Amino acid sequence: MNPLNEDQQRLVEDNIKLALKFSRRFPPPHGLNHDEWQAECMVFLVHAARRYDPSRSKFSTHAWISMRYGMFDYIREIQSVKKDYRRTQRIGEDEDLGAEDLSTERKIRRDECREQLLALIRRLPKPLWQEVWLKRMEGKELDEICKEVQLSRVKIKNVYKDGLNYLQTLAARSNAQLAG
Repeated sequence: MNPLNEDQQRLVEDNIKLALKFSRRFPPPHGLNHDEWQAECMVFLVHAARRYDPSRSKFSTHAWISMRYGMFDYIREIQSVKKDYRRTQRIGEDEDLGAEDLSTERKIRRDECREQLLALIRRLPKPLWQEVWLKRMEGKELDEICKEVQLSRVKIKNVYKDGLNYLQTLAARSNAQLAG
């Protein structure tokens, strides 16, 4: 991961108290002591500094929300894998595998998921559904899609939801066929 630039470092240094306050406000997840939890909150703060856009909000607001999402993701990851996932323990594991191997493996998995999703999107029955979903995959926001397609935000949201429902139905049918 890239090191923080000077502005990001200053944001982290100026807001360390925010991470400490967050660690006191929310109890540590199962398996972490208070010091480890404080370290995790610092990691969340660093990630928030990397993603911060000053034109959108104050940093403290952005950081607090980022730390909450980081906490939820961390807890979800621990519960789903039923493993102890302290970042300090993962450093040694990552070195054994090699950083290049990990990034290549993640890229391959991400590319495979992207291809599978594209195949599903192509099965959507309506061209507008396909268009909206493909634009979302490109990372476009709903407002941007509304302007391009020249439809209201409500209509685009409904199209997106209808497409999602159809994709979920396709997935459920294929799972039933695989199980049966």
